[in-house]
Amino acid sequence: MKRFYFLFILMVICLLIAIGGKSAPIIYFRLFYLLALLLAVSVLWTYFNLRKVAVSIERPHGHLEVGDILQSDIIVRNSTPFHKLVLELTDLTRIPGHQSSTLMSLPPNTAKRWKTHATLQKRGTYLLGDLVVTSSDPFGVYQRSKIFSSTDEVTIFPRVTHLPNLYIPSK
Repeated sequence: MKRFYFLFILMVICLLIAIGGKSAPIIYFRLFYLLALLLAVSVLWTYFNLRKVAVSIERPHGHLEVGDILQSDIIVRNSTPFHKLVLELTDLTRIPGHQSSTLMSLPPNTAKRWKTHATLQKRGTYLLGDLVVTSSDPFGVYQRSKIFSSTDEVTIFPRVTHLPNLYIPSK
């Protein structure tokens, strides 16, 4: 977003110089038009790249213990006749040691599956968070994100160990 604001300020400066300048205002007008076109294409690119993108998340429920692997199955669908280029998917699950993101492109009218794995290291109750899909234009000027809510809670219990020859004295 810093690039977007920088280019916007530069565009306004070019317009002011072109309007008030005495020498070569045509160059500044052309630069103004070029920057305005670049910013408009960047904003429209990210808008249409996230349009009609659907996400479904499947996560396990039930008894989980420290040392188990939490596997999330994320399906991303493109229901437009246009290719979706470079989408960044970030899983905001708040389990210690779990950081997960990927890049993917979606062909027209298709779905792709992304599986994440996290080894459960610490007991407690955690949020299995949202999924953020971020799109950026090819020039890296503008970014737009879309959040898909999927807040579930999971409780991770301590590992249970079986003790076969434990002698418990009677009273």
